[in-house]
Amino acid sequence: MRGTLLVVGIVLYLVLGLIQLLAISAGIVGWLGVPSLLAGFVALFLAYTPIVGPIVGSFGAIKVWGWSVWSAVGLFGISFLIPFALALSEGVAEKWSAWRAPTPAPSKEEDASELDLGGIDLYEPPTEPTNPRPRQRT
Repeated sequence: MRGTLLVVGIVLYLVLGLIQLLAISAGIVGWLGVPSLLAGFVALFLAYTPIVGPIVGSFGAIKVWGWSVWSAVGLFGISFLIPFALALSEGVAEKWSAWRAPTPAPSKEEDASELDLGGIDLYEPPTEPTNPRPRQRT
C-alpha cells in the first residue's frame, strides 16, 4: 500500500509541476508576447524562482486561461502548503510522542557498555601524571 501511495504522490507531483510550468509559459506569452518555444525555456527557469514564478504563473492562469483568482492561488499555493503541512505534522507527531512516552536517562553502566573508549572513564576527571618529565634547560 505504501508503494502505491508513493507512486500516486510522485505522479501527482509531476502533473502539478507540469500544469504550473504551462501556466508560467502562458503567462510569459500573454504578458510579453514572446513565441511559445522561447516562453517554455524561460518558464523552466522561472518555475524554480520562489516569488516571480508563481506571480507569472498566476497571471497566465488568470488572464490567459480565464481561471479565477482563487484557482490560480490554489494552483501555486498548494506547492507551499503541502511541505508546510508535512513539516507541521512531523513536529506535532514528534512532540506528541515525546509527551506520551518519555525516555529514561541511561545509567552509567549502560553508557559504559555501549562505548569502547579503551579504559577511559568519562565520569571521572583525568588525573595528573605521577611522574611528569622534567623540562630540559637550554
